[in-house]
Amino acid sequence: NSPQSSLRAARFSHVIGVGGIGTGTLIELDGDETLGRTESRMGRLLDARDYCKLHIVEHYIAVLLGAPGGSNSCRVMAVGNVGRDDAGIALMREMADAGIDPGYVRMEPNCKTLFSMSFLYPDKSGGNITINNSAAGELDQAQLDQCRTELETAGPRAIALCLPEVPLEARSEFLRIATECRSFRIASFAAGEMDAVRSLNLLSRVDILALNREEAASLGAVTGRGRGKHEVLEACVQVAQAANPDIVLIVSAGAECVDVFDQGAWSPHAAMPTEVVS
Repeated sequence: NSPQSSLRAARFSHVIGVGGIGTGTLIELDGDETLGRTESRMGRLLDARDYCKLHIVEHYIAVLLGAPGGSNSCRVMAVGNVGRDDAGIALMREMADAGIDPGYVRMEPNCKTLFSMSFLYPDKSGGNITINNSAAGELDQAQLDQCRTELETAGPRAIALCLPEVPLEARSEFLRIATECRSFRIASFAAGEMDAVRSLNLLSRVDILALNREEAASLGAVTGRGRGKHEVLEACVQVAQAANPDIVLIVSAGAECVDVFDQGAWSPHAAMPTEVVS
């Protein structure tokens, strides 16, 4: 069987996600040196489109799982907010065209659509700056209550996808609802959110946690330039397992590899050699 047919045969019937929906630009910086605190630097605007977390992840899920479609397709639904502006209107159309159901996405008349500026170094590492005063911050209890019916109906056949760029309080509530509805819970959190993730014990409501190396170091409270891969992974898994002994961890390190923790052991998975696009 092809990977696509194997995915379509999976047991999940719904993917219901909360997270950022927005647009962005990509700039390749001149020079490999890390951008300084007060530095101005030139860069090349790349001929590429960027999107925010929920839209990115659900786009690929919708395409790979064949949503919408026949009896084996998976319904992919977005829960979030965009502005009633050109970007928001375009994103609603693009999500629907890709097979993402935007029925739980609200258009806010008095807010701008979420925007992110990503920067890349010549080796393709990099980061991004995302605005925190956009329509994405308006995700509220009423929207979560509305999507609860979908989670309850699907039960354990639903993936509850919990991603950054919307308020952490709303994501905490979403994970609580997903737990009550017996959903399979997949989450990711930004590095700057890890203190709150630990204090709120959010990982007790997560089945799969997906992070990059920097986020894993933040979760494990590993600091300093000398931190090694083994130190970061072990510190991260100690914190995660203290919250949920059965949690699965996926920690990516770009072109280096992806490390997966499952059933008590780490396993590395090499990245496929390819030309990096984004």
